[in-house]
Amino acid sequence: MRSAIVTLTWQDCDDTTEYLDSLRGQLGGDDCFYLLDNASNPEYAEKIEAWFEENATGQYKIMTLDDFVNEYDYNPAYRYIFIRSPENLGFAVANNIIFDVIKDKGFEYITLINNDTLLSPDTLQKLYSAMEGHKEYGVMTGDIRYYSDRSKLWNAGGYFTFYGDKRYFSQKKIDRMKARGIEVMDCEFLTGCFMCCRTELLLKYGLFTDKFFFGEDDFNFCMRMKKAGIRLGCALGAVLYHKVSSSMVKTSSNDDYRNIVHFTNRIIDQKEFMTPLRWRCFRRVYLGIVMLKMLKNRYGFKTSKRVTGAVAFYSRKYNTVDRDVFMDICERYKQ
Repeated sequence: MRSAIVTLTWQDCDDTTEYLDSLRGQLGGDDCFYLLDNASNPEYAEKIEAWFEENATGQYKIMTLDDFVNEYDYNPAYRYIFIRSPENLGFAVANNIIFDVIKDKGFEYITLINNDTLLSPDTLQKLYSAMEGHKEYGVMTGDIRYYSDRSKLWNAGGYFTFYGDKRYFSQKKIDRMKARGIEVMDCEFLTGCFMCCRTELLLKYGLFTDKFFFGEDDFNFCMRMKKAGIRLGCALGAVLYHKVSSSMVKTSSNDDYRNIVHFTNRIIDQKEFMTPLRWRCFRRVYLGIVMLKMLKNRYGFKTSKRVTGAVAFYSRKYNTVDRDVFMDICERYKQ
C-alpha cells in the first residue's frame, strides 16, 4: 500500500472537481483518496457526490464523520472516501481526525494536498519517486506554481529566520537548482498545501497541533520536525498549481482580519518553542516587526496601529487561536 491522499473542501465544488480531474489518473493501484467536506452548503457537497458517481462509479463510498471515525475499515474496492462533517472543523483538526482513523491501515505515506490546486500529469509519480530515492527525508513538498501564471513560483519550501518568521526560497534559486538537475533540495519549512509524510514519522511525532483553527499548522509542524532533527525536502520535479488563498477570500476580503489572524498565530505558536522569558522578549520585538511590516506594505499608520494593537491584545490574552478566538477576530474586524 503506497499512499493515502488527504484533502479538505469547503464551499468550493468547482475548485474541488477540477482538482479531482487532475488527481484521478495519478492514483496508484493501492492508493486511497480521502476527501472531507467541512460543512459546506448541501448543494456544494451534492455536486461533489455527482462527480464521484460520474467518474468513480463503484469505487467510492460516502460516509458521515461519525461513521468514518467509528466504523471505517480499509477496503481496496473503495479508492475514494468522501466524508461529510456536520461542522467546520478547521484545517488541523479535520486532517488529524482522518490521520487518526487511517494511521494503522498500512499506508507508507500520508500525502496532504489542497483542493484548490491542479496537479501536473506526473506530480505524484515524481513525488513518490523522490521519497523512495531519498530515504533520509521524512517529509517533502513540491514545486508549487501559481495557477494563474504557471511559470511563476508560489512556494517550494523555505527556511526560518532569526526573528521568528519563515522565508520562502526565491524562484531564481529554485529554477537554478532545477537547471542543475537536482531532484531534492533541503528546506526547514514546507507548506501544508502539498506535503508528503512518512507514516512512521507521524506515528511518532503526530501531525498538526490543534491550537490553530486556520493557518500556522504547517509552521508549527515544521518547527517540531526541526527540533526532532527530521530532514525536510522539496521534490523539485513534483509540480502543481495553486489558486492562492481562495479559502481566506471566501471567509472575508478584509486585510485587517487576515493580518490579525496570521500575526497572532505566529506569536502564540512561538510560545511552544521558547522559554517564558525569551518568549516575552520575542513578543515585544515581534509586535514592532508587525507594525513595520504593515507600514512597509502601505497600509497606512492608522490601520497598522489598529492591527498591531489587536495582535498585542489577542497574543496576550490567549494561548490558542482556536475556532472561538478565530470567529471573535472575524466578527470584530471583517468588513
